[in-house]
Amino acid sequence: MAAGGRHPTDRRATLVSLTELGAAAAARLHADYQMGARVLLGGVSSADLATFVGVLDHVLDRLGGATPAPP
Repeated sequence: MAAGGRHPTDRRATLVSLTELGAAAAARLHADYQMGARVLLGGVSSADLATFVGVLDHVLDRLGGATPAPP
């Protein structure tokens, strides 16, 4: 689902682009992602969503190996 070719000025690089079929698949995935977000978060206020994102960032930082805070 991708087409490739040599970079015109950098022989170390290869250019890659989606084929028409690949672009259609990516568009479907994006639409499904958007629909999932609407199903999960539709109706959540902006303030609540901002709080959720802040808490989620905190949790992801902890999962990423950050030193745990003392209790």
